[in-house]
Amino acid sequence: MSINNHPILFKRADDKAISVIFTLNQKAVIEINNEDGIAMLPNVVLPKPNYTSEGLRILNERIDGNQFIVAIQGLNGSSGKINLWNKGKIETLNVEFNNSNKKYVDKVIKFNIYERN
Repeated sequence: MSINNHPILFKRADDKAISVIFTLNQKAVIEINNEDGIAMLPNVVLPKPNYTSEGLRILNERIDGNQFIVAIQGLNGSSGKINLWNKGKIETLNVEFNNSNKKYVDKVIKFNIYERN
């Protein structure tokens, strides 16, 4: 990890998370390099000026045993894309948010993950 090309020391809380504390009082480039693991990445679409974001939201992601569980939300009747980052590879998933009488539709996606030797 680095800020403006200066290495930052961090503590590992467990095998899934790191903890970093720093003060950010000006524009900076923060880089985090990781060669392993799994994460869900939003497909970012910038809203028009003075509009609210209407894109898909990633609410939570966690690992439970051998499952990577992701909670997402989107406007009823909309569709969106999310990216699964897994061990350096990115796969794009299309998601539909339909069949609800609510403004927002919540979904939970589960991925089976396995250790490879």
